[in-house]
Amino acid sequence: MFVTRAFDDELLFGRLVRYFCLLGESSSQFTEKVLASSRQTFHPTLTVGVSKLSSLLRDSESKLLYEQTLAPLFFFFLPQHSHELRKLLLNNDGNKALWESQLASFGQGSTVYLKWCHQCAIEDISNHGVAYWHRSHQICGISTCYKHKELLQVTRLNSRQKLERGLFPLLTSRPESSPLDVEVKVATYRDRKSTRLNSSHLVISYAVFCLKK
Repeated sequence: MFVTRAFDDELLFGRLVRYFCLLGESSSQFTEKVLASSRQTFHPTLTVGVSKLSSLLRDSESKLLYEQTLAPLFFFFLPQHSHELRKLLLNNDGNKALWESQLASFGQGSTVYLKWCHQCAIEDISNHGVAYWHRSHQICGISTCYKHKELLQVTRLNSRQKLERGLFPLLTSRPESSPLDVEVKVATYRDRKSTRLNSSHLVISYAVFCLKK
């Protein structure tokens, strides 16, 4: 059976996009197989069904959960919810997992999006033949690529089914701005306040550290 290996810093959600595209399955067929219902969907950064995905992708549950999702950040910053959240992510209940993570659900009008770096996409295509979603780019509040120091671009996931065929970073001409510009302005404002500067940098630094553990 064909298995897609994970690329460096690849998001599990993006790996799933490559997996079912290469196998020729539709998103509904794939979600039916993994989540036992074609009406369910996968959250980009808190992907459920990890136990089932572990057998499909031939990676351990821990590797998928701790190295390919943002779950470690939620476990650290929400210790009182970590045990239950981990159990829900291993299984198939996405709605309960979102509730436990304190994130707004899809149905409450919250915008779900993926972020990507133009230069990283170019390097990915050169090295692997395809641009893919990087886990480190998806951290909440991160608006620039740590490697290339350039503003991250945004792909909004507007349909109910988030897992879509061909959902890769769209490498076109270099854009001049991003919907995340407002985050940059907020960060600039915060940087003027020295009492908040150190704490904000520590939080972001520890977030990256958690993901690399």
